[in-house]
Amino acid sequence: MQTERIQLLFQKYYSKSITEIEREELFSTIHTLKDDQLENILKENFDNHFDFEWVRYEMDDGKLWGKIVESTDIVSKKDNLRWLKRFAVAASVISLLSFGIYKFYYDSNSITTNKLSKVVYDILPGGNKAILTLANGKKVYLDTLSLGNSIVDGNTIITKLEDGKIVYETSSSAMSSKSHNIVETPKGGMFQVSLPDGSEVWLNAMSKIKYPINFDKGNRIIDLEGEAYFEIAKDKNRPFIVNLGQGKSVNVLGTHFNTKSYNLQEMSTTVLEGAVGVYGYDVSRVVKPNKKFEVSSNHTRIIDDVDVNQIMSWKNGYFSQGEISLTELLSEISRWYDVKIENDENIDMDIIINVKRDNTLQNLIKILELTKELKFELSNKTLKVMSMKKK
Repeated sequence: MQTERIQLLFQKYYSKSITEIEREELFSTIHTLKDDQLENILKENFDNHFDFEWVRYEMDDGKLWGKIVESTDIVSKKDNLRWLKRFAVAASVISLLSFGIYKFYYDSNSITTNKLSKVVYDILPGGNKAILTLANGKKVYLDTLSLGNSIVDGNTIITKLEDGKIVYETSSSAMSSKSHNIVETPKGGMFQVSLPDGSEVWLNAMSKIKYPINFDKGNRIIDLEGEAYFEIAKDKNRPFIVNLGQGKSVNVLGTHFNTKSYNLQEMSTTVLEGAVGVYGYDVSRVVKPNKKFEVSSNHTRIIDDVDVNQIMSWKNGYFSQGEISLTELLSEISRWYDVKIENDENIDMDIIINVKRDNTLQNLIKILELTKELKFELSNKTLKVMSMKKK
């Protein structure tokens, strides 16, 4: 029975659906297990996810523990190192395997199994979290709201579904469109919202949308700060308008598009399906599928045949799935890990990389250093970027 319970908790940890109480239960239980008991449980879980013979080899040979500890979020308390050394296999190897570069982590410099030479400062990746502000000003931390639970806001019921998003159920006597809700993601957060009209919105980190609890018969108007991907419910009689501030907006009827506007000087809208109109800039444009409207400090233009998969990487759980500039990547890293970036050398370059956002920051650093052109130092929530090229 204990083994079945641990396996269940392990699966919930892997799927990021574990609660804080369950997490404490898992860690405390692991602490009481003998090495062979834990190893058998981990092997069984690995077998359920992978069919790589080298995984078993590395585990049995004892080479795996050291580097996993080195690349995992390690706290300095000695009492925690025992379970961390063990559980890191389950928590980190799965993430590392998905990049196809796992051999990079297993070299002759690995820490030995029985001796920890240092504590590595690391930062865990962001996750599914946001703050909902109700019409009366009350704030609800959505990552702590249990799945299936509901919130009542006047005559509107807001429910968190099993997949983590929130949905609205509005009665005919619900508050007017003058009553608004706000969903805001912090640094290290992203979230999905099903709006009262059925439109779907995915928010990237450090983003905010403000929208009426009940859309009226006129235009469907919301406010956006940051980055969001929209799948708009079709309604030809009620255009959907995304206000970006200072008279700038994106107007649609029914379409799929991504808008990024962390500041009014730089903005982009990419259309995946349908068409949108962009207004309030030097020129007004209609943007069609696979095209990107882009505004920066020195130009306003439409880019044809963009790499949609690359632009949608953040929604699909990646930092990048192709070519990305270092400057853009560092901005994403800052928002996702809540760190300050120091790039005193003003380094910029284009990098072709396929890397997920569920990495710890130290793991991501190791991947980026494979370029042999970059070096990083992480301390006190500050990431320093340096060039490895000799001047």
